[in-house]
Amino acid sequence: MATGPNPMNNNLRSSEIQEFLNQTGWGEAARTPLNQDASTRRYERLRRKTETTMLMDAPPLESQPCPPGASDEERIALGWNAISRLAASRVEAFAALSAYLRTLGLSAPEVLHHDFARGLAVLEDLGDEVLAETILRGADEPTLYAAVADVLAAVHRAPAPQSLPYRGGEWPILTYDHLALSANVDLFVEWMPQRDLDMRMTEQSRLRWERVRENLVAKAEDFPRALILRDTHAENFIWLRQREGLQRVGLLDFQDAVLGWGEWDMS
Repeated sequence: MATGPNPMNNNLRSSEIQEFLNQTGWGEAARTPLNQDASTRRYERLRRKTETTMLMDAPPLESQPCPPGASDEERIALGWNAISRLAASRVEAFAALSAYLRTLGLSAPEVLHHDFARGLAVLEDLGDEVLAETILRGADEPTLYAAVADVLAAVHRAPAPQSLPYRGGEWPILTYDHLALSANVDLFVEWMPQRDLDMRMTEQSRLRWERVRENLVAKAEDFPRALILRDTHAENFIWLRQREGLQRVGLLDFQDAVLGWGEWDMS
């Protein structure tokens, strides 16, 4: 039987957030929740007189991020985060990537305060001009996407880091490898039959698919890799019209960055 949210857990989380905000000087700020994305993270805009920041609430999940040295068998046993080499919404990953992207002269939100153990951070507020919404309001789409492409190209051109420091540790930058790519490609044949019954696969057609997949993945692995941000769609960019050059594009949701192929980000 399905159950709703546990009020006790919600109350505990609310208390943790208020304690954190009190410690950072934002305890009396007005708080406005923002629309939640598909992850467990949520955001609030904090307003204190004329200042604004963002609260990132990313409670640590039971599922852990991918251990750097785990074998394929261990990753499969651990589940999707490990298979696909995801960061499991860890604030540490966001902080490490944010600092790195800022060294490249890009507009990633600065992490102003953090509590890694509890999955909380206060971030620089980049504003409301989400690229997708800005385009819908009539902005010139080719101009905006050209600016995004320039930013992504700058990330891809930079020497690919193997790990990145954050306050208190190092965050590993993992390779988007054979297992991760194969599992994500297989989502096509797992999900399409649910949309179109004509796409149901026989055992024979599944074997043919696996041969095609293995051939494509092997070819992909021969191409050079770069740091890719991975979740690069129009809802994860902010248009910063008051800034210039590469800094006109604000970056969000980059904590799952891996060593992969620049074409992934550009697609």
